[in-house]
Amino acid sequence: YMAPERWMDARADAPSDVWSLAATGPELLSGAAIERPRLSAEGYPADIDAALSRLPEVPGARALFAAMLDRDPGRRPTAD
Repeated sequence: YMAPERWMDARADAPSDVWSLAATGPELLSGAAIERPRLSAEGYPADIDAALSRLPEVPGARALFAAMLDRDPGRRPTAD
């Protein structure tokens, strides 16, 4: 559940935590373990759309988790 920027030795900060929360989202919402997405060479899930499609039908969940899993840490949602 490590954010892709952490694979590049970037500092762990709030956007990294947002990524980690979103990476656990399908399990949190469904209560069941899911298959982990394959990772690309950069550590980014190669099939992120497949992972998001496994989210239970909760209004707005896919859009929120997609934003939280944005490759660019600066575009991930914040608590502000």
